[in-house]
Amino acid sequence: MDKKSLGSSTAAVTDDPATQSLSPKGRRTRAQLLTAAEKVFSDLGFHTARVQDIAKAAGVSHGTFYTYFESKEVIFRTLVESLAAEMVNTRSLVRGDPIAAVLDGVRLYVESYSRSRAMMIQFEHTAMIDDEIHELLRTQRDIAIARAERSLSRLQEAGHASESLDIFYTARALVAMTGRLCFEWFAFGEDLDQGAVVRVLTETWLRAAGMSPDAVTTEMDRLFAQA
Repeated sequence: MDKKSLGSSTAAVTDDPATQSLSPKGRRTRAQLLTAAEKVFSDLGFHTARVQDIAKAAGVSHGTFYTYFESKEVIFRTLVESLAAEMVNTRSLVRGDPIAAVLDGVRLYVESYSRSRAMMIQFEHTAMIDDEIHELLRTQRDIAIARAERSLSRLQEAGHASESLDIFYTARALVAMTGRLCFEWFAFGEDLDQGAVVRVLTETWLRAAGMSPDAVTTEMDRLFAQA
């Protein structure tokens, strides 16, 4: 498994409230288990992975695992909760330009998916058979849709989107398209250029909002020249 796809979803959970009562050594051990679990789940899949596989990869005993996590289900949920939060994080989306904000949102999603590609695929697969993981995935989707609706509304208010735009359905279509493209990109191992994916997705969002092709090209050239 590509090392670039590992480690990102474990970073945030090291600051989880669950770690506050742990000693520095305990926090390090918990972080080791999370990093190991991400690799094991990515390599073997949720169903095949065992607690002993995670403990071995982390370099700790089988019993030590249970000091920090009740089961493989719990450590998996800890990882995907962090991943879901990262995918819909809007703290970095602060630009006032509504067109630039669309680009920022698309880039955030694509980059987050790319960094955690193996776990994202496991996340989506496991959501089909685990109710709690399914609810996490649904919550992530709902937040992404709400953000898309706000972005489309801002485009409309700024005069960049059609007044007749159906924001409700357009937001859902664009979120589904973006998520599915990323899933198939990594699940099928396509050799795509990340920058090109971000640009084409952003152009598609803007055209769906009602911007003319020429206006979209002009805005994309402007924004990418600033990058």
